[in-house]
Amino acid sequence: MSEKPRKKIILPSTDLIVQIANEFSKIIQELLTEEQLEQVNNENRELGYDSFICQTGDHCDSNMAMDEAFKKCGIEEEFASEDEILVSHHASIWNCSWQTAKENEFKGTVKSSDVRRQSYDVE
Repeated sequence: MSEKPRKKIILPSTDLIVQIANEFSKIIQELLTEEQLEQVNNENRELGYDSFICQTGDHCDSNMAMDEAFKKCGIEEEFASEDEILVSHHASIWNCSWQTAKENEFKGTVKSSDVRRQSYDVE
């Protein structure tokens, strides 16, 4: 059985990631108390920033917070699209923005130099 060729999705400009990460951070700051945010940051640090786990979900619906950040930045998510590339592209933006905000401890002060450029393989 032959393997299906994989396609590589490269993230868009770091400016978009910065914009979404900062908007997401702002929303998280509004949803969590200072104590909760401190706890989240401590637990995320302990897990390591390379982990895809984020502790914000213990205190709010953080997926909805990211969805709101996407919309405020002019991106209507299309994860239900039948276009595999579009779905993967948006998932890559979502993941990188989230990771960048988490590494910045949701301060909302992300700069372009804070974004680790990544690519993701797509089935």
